[in-house]
Amino acid sequence: MKWLTHIMASLLFLKAFGMLFNVPGFVFCVLGALAPDIDEKSSKLGRVFHIPLSRHRGIIHSAWPWLAAGLAVSLFSPPAGYGFLIGSFSHLFLDALTPQGTRLFYPAKLRLKGPIRTGSFSEMLLLAGIIGLFLLV
Repeated sequence: MKWLTHIMASLLFLKAFGMLFNVPGFVFCVLGALAPDIDEKSSKLGRVFHIPLSRHRGIIHSAWPWLAAGLAVSLFSPPAGYGFLIGSFSHLFLDALTPQGTRLFYPAKLRLKGPIRTGSFSEMLLLAGIIGLFLLV
């Protein structure tokens, strides 16, 4: 999925949890929504903080690093930690909707995947639906 889809979906979830107007929650939610692509040079965060820890959609696209990071942030600021968890898990959920999928429980071989290609018309329809829901909720 593209960065805008990740951000809008994470903000929809943040709003659903009643945290949209919490500044630390909002900021860390957006960071969490972009963070799993930090291993990809062409991503928004990857251009600035590229960390080639593994191949794209390897361990960085599993639940473990983001669960640990979110819990660590929660020790200092619970709203920021919750926002980060919402953003990063929203990212993983959306990437599980693509044909490439994601191995949520890496190193387990199970790969969750779906039919929506990154940058495709179906992703644009998904984004439109997310924005529509965001405005309705």
